[in-house]
Amino acid sequence: MPKIREGLEHGEGDCLTEEHIYKSILAGQMGMWVIHNPEIVGAVIFSILEYPAKKTIFVEMLVGENLSSWIQGLQDTARKYKQEIGADTIEASCRKGFLRVLRDWRTKAYQMELP
Repeated sequence: MPKIREGLEHGEGDCLTEEHIYKSILAGQMGMWVIHNPEIVGAVIFSILEYPAKKTIFVEMLVGENLSSWIQGLQDTARKYKQEIGADTIEASCRKGFLRVLRDWRTKAYQMELP
């Protein structure tokens, strides 16, 4: 899927591969939501993390065009899903540019890397 390749090129390519994502989705270890309007404009790859104290929906990758036009619908869907599966929170590690679009999200931490 071109959107997944695009996401790997712009952010997650140092941690994930396209093959790993596909295999993980097929095995039920990750989930994928595709956003279309009517053509595909975005994709979200997520996993469910179960810690001793809480259950988290973790957004592994969020990629797309004109994000501000569909982010609210995605957030609504994610909140419903969170409630359905009994998760405590939804988290994401993202590029700084997404901060201006993810207005409903609380900044929890900054992820740093020493090359």
